Amino acid sequence: MEYIVGFLSAAIIAILGAAVAYFFNRRQERGTRLDERRQRIYMMLLELKQTHFWISSGDMPFPDRDIPSDVKDQYWGAAWRIIDELRAADDLHQGPEIIETLIGLNFEHEWQRAEMMGKIINDLGRDVTPRVAKALRERDRRAMDLMQRDSDEWWRRRGKIEPFIQTPKQRERATRLDDRDDDDISGDAAPSET
Repeated sequence: MEYIVGFLSAAIIAILGAAVAYFFNRRQERGTRLDERRQRIYMMLLELKQTHFWISSGDMPFPDRDIPSDVKDQYWGAAWRIIDELRAADDLHQGPEIIETLIGLNFEHEWQRAEMMGKIINDLGRDVTPRVAKALRERDRRAMDLMQRDSDEWWRRRGKIEPFIQTPKQRERATRLDDRDDDDISGDAAPSET
């Protein structure tokens, strides 16, 4: 009888031990998956913030400034990819805030959306990569200082590394080409003398 009780006790302890181990293992795996998704969402938001810069700059009073449709398409596609990633990261407490920031209509100006996006990125950065988040904030601060101090230099430096930003020389060249095109069009419209 003692053997049977000992065997049953050992079996119950083994089953309970396996159940506890399974529970904690699943919890750790879920936490690891959430961390990985948080990292992906963080990186996607960083990239989207760069695209959104061109949209938010459309709120500024530049004459004849319109946001190119390809930039809007790029923003919209990236926003929906982030929302799709959020479906798999339902435990992420910033989820509803991210969705509202990406596609919500509560912002009167796009610079307000950009500020909110920056806050979310900072919040996620504290959980994801605190050192990288700190370095990115410092990079943004230095970039803003440069932009305020010498905007042409800011454009020149960004034009070297970002594919869709024109350097001041490229903008000048494009303006000259546009002026030539305007001259050609007006010249074609004039009646010819024969």
